Amino acid sequence: MLIKHLLERSITRNSFTHDGNEYDLKKLNRLIKDNDIKKFRISKLKWIFKHDDPFKDEPERIKTANIKVPIIITKWRKKLVVLDGLHRLCKADIMGLKALPGRLATPDQLEKCLISKLNEASNKKISMKDQIVQDMISSMFNDVVRKSSNIGAVRMCINRLHGIGVTELDELLQPYQASILDWLKHISNQSAEYVGEIAEPAGYLYQATKWPAIVELLNELKPKLIKSVLLRVQQNLLGLALAWLIHLQEIPGCNWPELKTIQTSVEHELTREIAR
Repeated sequence: MLIKHLLERSITRNSFTHDGNEYDLKKLNRLIKDNDIKKFRISKLKWIFKHDDPFKDEPERIKTANIKVPIIITKWRKKLVVLDGLHRLCKADIMGLKALPGRLATPDQLEKCLISKLNEASNKKISMKDQIVQDMISSMFNDVVRKSSNIGAVRMCINRLHGIGVTELDELLQPYQASILDWLKHISNQSAEYVGEIAEPAGYLYQATKWPAIVELLNELKPKLIKSVLLRVQQNLLGLALAWLIHLQEIPGCNWPELKTIQTSVEHELTREIAR
């Protein structure tokens, strides 16, 4: 299973991904140990939060981050990007600090730490449709490593594939089925209120592939899914709860009577709010 394999490799080699490539973090630390420690302005680094937001899913790692340990920075597309130390950056930003200590890694040093190019296969040219799928799988892998879930990755991938005229997705995604199911299970292992996030990607994936394994997984998760939807209703996040309900009921075998009852109640409450 690709995601499981990559996760194990990331843990054992202490690696990180940057711009679609995988690098050896331990080796990079050795190479930059004599680089000057400089102060980097947080305002120049926090742009990354628009693309990678650990505030939501990893508060404990942010809380225990040691901001005295220098972060690792590199220049990328005329910007500074954090290669290692995102949680330290979060903590410093929360604390209202203006700068963090860090070392700047050069392109040559990064090149010496390259493990693999995740978006390439044996240095061969790959088709656009294969590239799109590999981008999705890479995003899923990063989700597992960072203990987050970018649920929009599936929707974006499928929409892009449809945009270039690919309609039969079962065969295209079949080699990655085990990894995709692993990722869906990863989402289901989040705290109770977030389990419902599985509804959107599972719905898109089922409509694209018709894999029975997706239905089987969702039926196993039925009690957790219903609880998650109800928690969102209690939090008055009615629109989100309704979106989850609709995605689930579009999957044959997951249109459970309980969901229909909840949906009727949510739609009634939304109608009342609009009428006020």
